[in-house]
Amino acid sequence: MKKTISFSKIIFWTGAISLLLVYIILWAEMIASPSERTGTDFIAFYSAGRIAQERGSSKVYDIDLQQEVQENLLGFSILDNQPLLYNHLPFLIPLLKLIMQESYTLSFSIWLLIQISLYGVSLITLALLFPDKWIKITKRDFIISGGLFFPVFVSLLLGQDTAFLFLGISLFLYGILRKNDFLAGGGLALTLVRPHLTLVLALPVMIKNKKAFSYFVGLGAALALL
Repeated sequence: MKKTISFSKIIFWTGAISLLLVYIILWAEMIASPSERTGTDFIAFYSAGRIAQERGSSKVYDIDLQQEVQENLLGFSILDNQPLLYNHLPFLIPLLKLIMQESYTLSFSIWLLIQISLYGVSLITLALLFPDKWIKITKRDFIISGGLFFPVFVSLLLGQDTAFLFLGISLFLYGILRKNDFLAGGGLALTLVRPHLTLVLALPVMIKNKKAFSYFVGLGAALALL
């Protein structure tokens, strides 16, 4: 018996493959252009990682050192208000210290793979929340569509840390809906990469779910100590 391919499937896969190819081409063009790759948000994470490696983690927030790293990378002097500063909470610094290489493009590529992995885990986590009656193909299409969502690509193109936030929110949602207080608190702690968003989520948890909130406080403190 022959399987028929529906028109909707053809449209879906054509669109998905086309988007993927466009994204690959755009990212390749960005990473090949010195002016474009050093003009992304990733340069701040690169500066933090290199400073942690060479001067120690306690020096990461030294503005002069961040400017020095970026000037060495760019090959020319920049004004005091021009460096893209690392102004995030410190618990990403051990990771940045571990993965940053002397080569900026190699460091960016490693960062890209980490971000893609985090987005993948996040989307799979969200797919697990779907009703059991939803077939595997539906969940697969959701994961593919989510991975190809344009804002996801923009965050990858710019080398942002949005994937950590998205993973935190995904784990938080899974924990809340599956009554897993540890995962809810842990996910909420991970959203501290963007503290202003954490506040919005933490307030109702503090009122409605004291146990999950206690996990959030404990794990958030552990990240801060790290």
